[in-house]
Amino acid sequence: MLDLASAFVTLFVVLDPLGMAPIFLGLTSGMGADVRRRIGIEACIIAFCVLAGATLFGTWLLDMMGIGLPAFRIAGGLLL
Repeated sequence: MLDLASAFVTLFVVLDPLGMAPIFLGLTSGMGADVRRRIGIEACIIAFCVLAGATLFGTWLLDMMGIGLPAFRIAGGLLL
């Protein structure tokens, strides 16, 4: 249960939905509600595909590039 909570908090921090909402509203301010809803759904699907791809192929990709997991964690920590 603790791992699930930790994963959720990490995902929430990375995606930052509260910080992205004003940006989304500002970028889609001149659009109708149906277009705005379609763009929001497409953005969610793309974000899911990117996260799923990183989950499935991330370790393989890091191994192919010769990047160790500790170095990747340090770089991710610096970005966050």
